[in-house]
Amino acid sequence: MTSTPLQEPSPLAGGTLVDTAYAILENLLVTGALPPLSLFTEVELSHRIQIGRTPVREALQRLEREGLVRAIPYRGIQVTGVHVAAQLEWLEVRMAMEKLIAVSAARRASAAERQRMLELARHIVEAADAHDGDTFMRLDRELHVQLIESTRNSALADIMQLKQGINRRFWYLHTRLMIDLPRCAHLHANLLRAVANGDESAAEQAAGALVDDCRTTCQRVVEKGVPTDGKQPARDRRAVVSGRT
Repeated sequence: MTSTPLQEPSPLAGGTLVDTAYAILENLLVTGALPPLSLFTEVELSHRIQIGRTPVREALQRLEREGLVRAIPYRGIQVTGVHVAAQLEWLEVRMAMEKLIAVSAARRASAAERQRMLELARHIVEAADAHDGDTFMRLDRELHVQLIESTRNSALADIMQLKQGINRRFWYLHTRLMIDLPRCAHLHANLLRAVANGDESAAEQAAGALVDDCRTTCQRVVEKGVPTDGKQPARDRRAVVSGRT
């Protein structure tokens, strides 16, 4: 798979500087541009993204709650490691959560949301067929946000938000080198179409199939001996950060 690095988000329309700082930093963390276990200061990050220290500090507090960074007194901000064991544990929980999201969204989504889901299903398959991994990742995030919003369940949204960044970072760093993108895209598309059609049973089954596929891919990471502490071999890390495979 060949692709170019994900572009840093532009300032969010109508959002605050904190929102913009959060979006940019989260993107840098997820894509490995700020590598696991690396250490930075608020000043360095502020200069890097050209946003003041106060919004950056508040954005980092959000990212710490989500498990992507941790503050080390008198040293700075450390990017957390990437652990396969933790990802497998999350997948056990995610199976139940994704099924609940699928069923709830199938039941409660508006007509406009259902139409958007069908569009996303088409676009993510097109991105996979074009081997455009970065567009795939962007659409993957968008579709999950859309599904969660369509549940009309704020408690569920809060829980999933805490894990979205960690989850996307794992898949971006560890599986883009081995993932079957077309198969993964079709699993996402099947879920979106089932929800859009209001078929709760099919949506639940599609969500289960998607999580099962994630578990299989995660197990392949273990089998291939990919380091589980975030310390990828230098060649692999360069490929991830630069977008080359």
